[in-house]
Amino acid sequence: MSLGDLYLDGLGVNKNITLAEGLYKNAMQEGNDIAITRLAMLYAEIDNYDDAIRLYNIAIEKGDPVAMNSMGLLYQHGLGVEPDVKKSIELYQQAANHNSIGGLINLGLMYEEGLGVPQSYEKAIELYEKSYQLGYTDAKLRIDFLKNNILKKSNN
Repeated sequence: MSLGDLYLDGLGVNKNITLAEGLYKNAMQEGNDIAITRLAMLYAEIDNYDDAIRLYNIAIEKGDPVAMNSMGLLYQHGLGVEPDVKKSIELYQQAANHNSIGGLINLGLMYEEGLGVPQSYEKAIELYEKSYQLGYTDAKLRIDFLKNNILKKSNN
């Protein structure tokens, strides 16, 4: 966690978006690629989608799975871009290919709900299980729910 994160989230300090922005910009100038995505997230949080998208695209070109997942959310919900479920799925898949827990969960939700892909509880469970193996323990709740409530009913 960086100092910029503390000010952005108000953890142990008073929340100060302007200071967080400056810290992220300084870190970017020093070559910290993570700061690109964090600054993009800050801009998205304050509805400055033009700058958020510009920075997410830079981070995606550098292979940042967090940026891939975050940009997927913008496309899914039409925040700063025209809604494009197909594009969001592509970005979630890219993030998932990099073992991004967020990408795995969001792609799993798309399969669970059948949004832009054929509905597949089995595929959703597979993605949730991978996120669980990577340490996202809350995924177990979705896995158990789907196995015990959805798949059991469809097999009866």
